[in-house]
Amino acid sequence: MAVNDLADERAAAAARSVTAVTVVSVFGILYAAQGFTASLAQFVLPSILRDKGVPLAQIGLTYLLFSPLVLKPFWAPAMDRWSMGLATRRLAVIHLCQVSLVLIFLCAALLNPENLSQAFNPAWMAAALLIVMVVIASQDISTDALAIEAVPTNRRGVAGSTQVAGTYLGYVLGSSAWLPLYVAFGWSVAMGVLAFILAVLTAVVKVTSGSLSAPAFRVENHPAPSLLGALRRPQLVTGIGFLVLYQLGGRLAASLLGPFMIDAGLSLATVSWVVGIGTVIAGICGAVIGPIFIRGLGVSRFLCLFALLHAACVVGLWGVAIGKPSCAVEAIIVLVILESALFALAYVGLFVKMMGWCAAHQAGTDFSLLQSVDSALAIGAGLGASLVAGVIGYSLVFLLSAFLLVAAAIVAFAAGRPAAATPHHIS
Repeated sequence: MAVNDLADERAAAAARSVTAVTVVSVFGILYAAQGFTASLAQFVLPSILRDKGVPLAQIGLTYLLFSPLVLKPFWAPAMDRWSMGLATRRLAVIHLCQVSLVLIFLCAALLNPENLSQAFNPAWMAAALLIVMVVIASQDISTDALAIEAVPTNRRGVAGSTQVAGTYLGYVLGSSAWLPLYVAFGWSVAMGVLAFILAVLTAVVKVTSGSLSAPAFRVENHPAPSLLGALRRPQLVTGIGFLVLYQLGGRLAASLLGPFMIDAGLSLATVSWVVGIGTVIAGICGAVIGPIFIRGLGVSRFLCLFALLHAACVVGLWGVAIGKPSCAVEAIIVLVILESALFALAYVGLFVKMMGWCAAHQAGTDFSLLQSVDSALAIGAGLGASLVAGVIGYSLVFLLSAFLLVAAAIVAFAAGRPAAATPHHIS
């Protein structure tokens, strides 16, 4: 008994030592590194390949390389079994993944191809990118699990904010900073700088993560982590249902914003800065202020409030779609930027909720499953919304989106009522 009490005291002391600065410095860097690297595959590389004459059919196949981010629940249990209960092992995997990315980009810098379309045949390119995305997915499994295991509940709002803002920031840097560097100095310099930046960030994480290097929980008679075990847990299955309802409402509208702006008469240049600058800044700002609202409201009421605000924003888009007012362009720009901020705010709360739904002994598996469902939902919502909007128009899709968000708000409110007496569980 004394040994168990000592373990509990050590775990409590470790939790107290995890400050907001530690959460931001460690997890902000790791999530930014994920966003930075993923943006190269999603935005930058297709642009370079097309500029070098690679056919569009081959470029389109690069998006299939994001499949490890959807499939990662299948190897997450093995990582949970190896890391169970020890933050030091989670960090070891994270450092290994970061170092692997540095080495991969250093190797890419040494290639210095004169003609990218000839130097990289599709099979070689696919293999290289697949390795990168598997490493990113593995780093993400360990990073999310570490956040669940080692970050105390009163810091989870900060963790959620850091995840959203860090990913946004990484995407911005990857898509807007790396490409000009490549244009000005060439492939080798750009890849070398990327490897150097990742190496520095990895070193910073190594230095600042010391307070996380303690047992995150005591392992006692837990079943072996498994994907089937996750699906047998009613709390997680219910959480998946809520996640689908909440995110489907937001993603249906979000997936149509670009085409809607074009069809409403906005120029491509205007759409570019609204989507590329306005929405990203709004998203980062939303993510940063999210923990303030969570601390004051609790997660369930926070999600309820911002689902209703999100629904009101989408109703505004619906009004523009059916009314065509004289101020439509200005209204659309304001509503699109506001929608991005509300989407980011809501995801901070969802991140905290998702952390609470995960079992301590298989945090990586459970959270990976939730993220995979969300990723698949994003793909399905994008495809479905475009098809439906092409048949019945934007207005009805926006109306459906608002209806689902209101339904999600009602569910969130109902879920928060029993927890009102124990706010420490949801803050």
